[in-house]
Amino acid sequence: MKQRLEIASARHSIESTRKPRQPIRAHYPKTPRHRPRRRRQANNYEIATELIDEIYLKEGELHGDAISRCLRCEFPGRDVTKDFSFQPFRKHFLDGVVAPVQATFESCGHA
Repeated sequence: MKQRLEIASARHSIESTRKPRQPIRAHYPKTPRHRPRRRRQANNYEIATELIDEIYLKEGELHGDAISRCLRCEFPGRDVTKDFSFQPFRKHFLDGVVAPVQATFESCGHA
């Protein structure tokens, strides 16, 4: 009995000197669990693209297409030519954005 007690005592002293096993998460940066994660705020472009469907419903397809084209810069040509200093871009912008918006505005009786 005394021998078993000595063995148990020896095991206890050995185990008490070991470091406790750490969970795998201990190696990652610690984040406080009591604080909720902050949601990333949407930027203006993301908000505008989410609202396009409302424009289609309220103002019609012509106006919605114009706004969508403007937001996504869907005009012919290379990106470097999508600038108001280039005459062809100004023409595409007038035909694809200004004219449809103006037509919608006039059809509502605002002209």
